[in-house]
Amino acid sequence: MTSSDITDNLTTDQLATTDTTTTGSTDPVPPLAISLDQADADYAPGETVGITATEVADGGTLTFQVAHLGAGADGILGTADDVLTYDLTGTGTPWTVTDGGASDLDGVVNGSIQTSWYVNGDAANQAFMLTATNDSGNTATTVFTDAPPTTFAYPDTHIDITADNTIVDAAGARFSSRDTVIFNHLVSGSSGTGNWSVFAQIQNKGAEQGFNSADGVLDEKTSSQHNMVIALNTLVKVTADGTVDPNGAYYAFRLDMHQTGATTFLSLDQLKIYQSANGSLGAGSFAAGPDTAGTDPNFHFISGNTTLAYNMNAGGANSVLMDAEYDSGSGGGGDVIVLVPTANFNPANGNFLYFYTAMGFQGGDWSGSGTFEEWSALSQPATFSISGTKYEDLTGDGKTGDDVAWTHDPVTVFIDEDNSGTLTAGDLSTTTGAGGAWSIGGLTLADVGKSIYEVVPDGSEQTGTLVQTVGNPGSG
Repeated sequence: MTSSDITDNLTTDQLATTDTTTTGSTDPVPPLAISLDQADADYAPGETVGITATEVADGGTLTFQVAHLGAGADGILGTADDVLTYDLTGTGTPWTVTDGGASDLDGVVNGSIQTSWYVNGDAANQAFMLTATNDSGNTATTVFTDAPPTTFAYPDTHIDITADNTIVDAAGARFSSRDTVIFNHLVSGSSGTGNWSVFAQIQNKGAEQGFNSADGVLDEKTSSQHNMVIALNTLVKVTADGTVDPNGAYYAFRLDMHQTGATTFLSLDQLKIYQSANGSLGAGSFAAGPDTAGTDPNFHFISGNTTLAYNMNAGGANSVLMDAEYDSGSGGGGDVIVLVPTANFNPANGNFLYFYTAMGFQGGDWSGSGTFEEWSALSQPATFSISGTKYEDLTGDGKTGDDVAWTHDPVTVFIDEDNSGTLTAGDLSTTTGAGGAWSIGGLTLADVGKSIYEVVPDGSEQTGTLVQTVGNPGSG
């Protein structure tokens, strides 16, 4: 082959055609980009969104801003009619960060900026758009959310009240999240003649279950002050919107969740309310399976002559999906209200109510965080009284037939409300009258189990039973 042949071959080969562009001009400048520190881009209230911007000019400055991303008229996020608003905490407040500057979390001039944004409490079940803009007006965007978990330990029908201002009629009851008309009437506003009386505290990490027994037989916190039987005749009736009304068709029960940190979600998997004439059911009166996510604990009473008045799963498996982020801590109004029809209850089946719940059995992000959940009922506590007689033990041999009624100076008898063992300002008390008789009124079921003491007169010694307790007026 001649040299001219070689030349002709090379010059007609497309791979050898001369490149007339400036070196590097065929490689466009990479666009500004932002990424987040969680792969699912989903953050719970109280979490911090970690943000990294790349392809920043060395030493360049970016302006960041977060907007609330809402679905437009079609009700679907991610479509052309989505709208941006700045109505939630932290939105519409831009901030600037310079590469390598004091606000750059990596602190290095390297063409990358690291910053963050705090997710506030009103972000629950919302979507957001983050925008970064450089000095040239170029922008980059990304979307993140605060959405409920989507993984469940077992299949059932979900009663979803994770969103604020949500009421769902399902499973024979009304379930309400925060900021509804029900909450406005019963918590945010006035509850009329009713009071929220705590009757159960349940605590376990993961799945948890229990009922209002002071014995601490399941996951209840052992406390006669916070775990006690409820009396049907003390419950206050309300209408469907939570208005207190003597002719109302519902009783109201409130749940105050205490989920911590990023674990705000919790499932209510079972709710059963039993009636009984026995006001002291506890250890040995029931059967229940273990706290294992994805299983049915199958709680039921095996003694005590109870009647099941309400069962959330009577018509099939349900779980109420709840979010505790709206109200953290105790005493702030609670997170969920359940209205149960009064028609479910028959006074002939007993005046005492046992309220069993199982929570966190959906597992994963629906589990209990290890802090307690607290149930209360809207009630007007009925009162009762106790009475007795103070005797003088002439022979010092304890309570015997030769004792005589007390005829000396009055003796103070008191109910030890604070369990201090001594008479204090908050204790209910009285003094003996003629023949040693005494009576204390104004007691409620919260006083059941409290110790009864006397203030022993100077120069005297107490014999016989040193401490007695307040009995349940309806336990026979």
